[in-house]
Parts: sequence; C-alpha cells; structure tokens
Amino acid sequence: ATSAVDPATEADILAGLAQEFRSTTTLVVAHRPSTIALADVVLFLAGGRLVAAGTDAELRRTVPGYAQLVEAYERERGEAA
Repeated sequence: ATSAVDPATEADILAGLAQEFRSTTTLVVAHRPSTIALADVVLFLAGGRLVAAGTDAELRRTVPGYAQLVEAYERERGEAA
C-alpha cells in the first residue's frame, strides 16, 4: 500500500517493483491516477462487480463512470490530468 507516502516516494516504490518483477504479473490496488496510469491493464470495479477493463486512457475515453471518478479525484487533489 502506498497511500501513506508522497507521490515521489510512491513513484520510487513502483519503479523498484517494475524492475524487480519485470517478468511477473503484479496486482496493484491504487487510487492515485498517476499510479493507475502506469498499469498495462486497469480493472474498474463498481458495486463489487467488474465493469470494464483496459488501459487508463481507454477507460477514460469509453467508461463515463471511470472518467468521472478519476476526474473527481484529480480535482480534489489538485492534480493535473
């Protein structure tokens, strides 16, 4: 879990994981859009069910609920899209 660290530290952790587990599937549960954007595949859950799967960019374009959720988080945190 990286929710308690700043974005720079989180980036260092994720870079380390990517290096260490290069050929391994890694599951990351994330809320920060910057972390989600790093994923090869994003699984979007709503109401306890899988609603959509794809890249962050694909889901932002094609799944209104996903786009709204990410945009709301970015507005709340003052992050750029």
